[in-house]
Amino acid sequence: MLGDTQWAWLQAEFNTPSEVKIIGSGIQVLPPLADEGRVSKSSYCAYDGAGGTFDAAIAEMAEVGKRGSEYEQWAEIPQERTKLLRMAQKSINDGHTRAVIFVSGDQHWGELSRKEIPASSTHGAAATVYELTASGLDANWFSSTIQFYNDNRATDVPTCDTQNNGHMANTCVFPFIYEGVTYNECTMEDLNVPWCYHQVDAQGVGVSGQWGVCGSFVNNAPSNYGEIAFDWANSQVALRVITPDMTPRVSGELVVSLAPPGAPTPPPTPPPSPAPVVAPTYNEAPDCGTGAAYRGTHATTISGKTCQQWTAQTPHSHSRTPANYPSGGLGDHNYCRNPDGEPQAWCYTTDPNSRWEYCDVCTFGAVDESPDCGTGAQYRGSLSTTVDGYTCMPWTDQSPHSHSRTPANYPNAGLGDHNYCRNPDGENQAWCYTTDPNKRWDWCDCCEFCTPTEDLYRGTVSTTASGKTCQEWTQQSPHSHKRTPANYPNGGLGDHNYCRNPDGEPEGSWCYTTDSGTRWEYCNVC
Repeated sequence: MLGDTQWAWLQAEFNTPSEVKIIGSGIQVLPPLADEGRVSKSSYCAYDGAGGTFDAAIAEMAEVGKRGSEYEQWAEIPQERTKLLRMAQKSINDGHTRAVIFVSGDQHWGELSRKEIPASSTHGAAATVYELTASGLDANWFSSTIQFYNDNRATDVPTCDTQNNGHMANTCVFPFIYEGVTYNECTMEDLNVPWCYHQVDAQGVGVSGQWGVCGSFVNNAPSNYGEIAFDWANSQVALRVITPDMTPRVSGELVVSLAPPGAPTPPPTPPPSPAPVVAPTYNEAPDCGTGAAYRGTHATTISGKTCQQWTAQTPHSHSRTPANYPSGGLGDHNYCRNPDGEPQAWCYTTDPNSRWEYCDVCTFGAVDESPDCGTGAQYRGSLSTTVDGYTCMPWTDQSPHSHSRTPANYPNAGLGDHNYCRNPDGENQAWCYTTDPNKRWDWCDCCEFCTPTEDLYRGTVSTTASGKTCQEWTQQSPHSHKRTPANYPNGGLGDHNYCRNPDGEPEGSWCYTTDSGTRWEYCNVC
């Protein structure tokens, strides 16, 4: 793979102290060799027969029986790959670097890989290296004939979209049960792409319609790119695959610790205190609270700066993402929110010189104890006019506007032979196509039509209808349960005891109680 001069140069680089070593390769480094059932080892030029150095190198990396891509990669010359990985391992163990990260392309898709190199008397303790693969080529490899095998893929990136809509805004729930089989990772069963459930019932069975294509690697974007974001304050670096179509969004993330072995993990660094010049005159009226439950669309700070989208990492990289704060109302938008307990709502700004500022959301939609609509994804009312007064077109019609948002394509979205406002595809709020040939679609304001049974209450009532105090959703005492923030990431759950309806109970919001004799009760939130 490399000549003697190149190997000598690379060894010198590995011996040079640095915080992180980033090594570029035109082809992938970490995926294992394709299994022999798909590609015969005898077809590789480096193969030297059964029991030779080819097989020995694979065994040395503990990859006998593992599966990888059949496309061009370092694994096709395992002797050279093993030499490269052992160099990286020794560099880490000798204290020359904290982490080794490979960056590669040539696959027409993006993915994140991680490989633990086995311990060696020559190269030291086992060490883990990482790889970020991305491709800017305008090619779509979304095909049932392609199997995206890589047993070294970083499978702890449990993100997924909603029914293959491309918005990686949900968290996979593992294990989940599908057709009687339990899965502890994304599966390709019945689909040509890896998928998972992001919501399960009390028995762990995937809830119908609550599935998405896994985001641990990208296979349905015509192009993608990689990002390496350093967070020196917290001794970590984030590897990300980003799909740029329409609005850039992170489709997979792997956080690598740069802390020395045995060092405590530092807590996330909170946003810095704002300069006095931007300190707001804050309305302390009870209906404003801290803005933690605000779900409006205000997107400018108190000084007039435009908010940065929560799914974007530029101009400011950050950890306040929908995946890290699933109950914070974050998403593929730039609306003011308060996901982390600040005194009031705030946002990162699009100004490179102003990282973040507070927002005055009280003027733009006070938070109260009545149910709100959120994105309107669960709205099933009969509103059929838009905010601008246009009449909605029935979802089963293709005139005056042809479209793909049909009941057949979105079977769980409340569409049908009607023209009621809906949100089948993960937009910021409910919408519809209009009957005006000159106006393809428009937003709807369905909030005033919502009811508590629509699962979207985000207020702070924390007692049941009979007066019992609610148990916190993150607690398992006095009542153990599976209605956790991890299992119901879109249910408004969190480290609180506010009434919620994460699982679609027919009578609306409820909670487990702190009374050991009463497991749960409904709440009166209206």
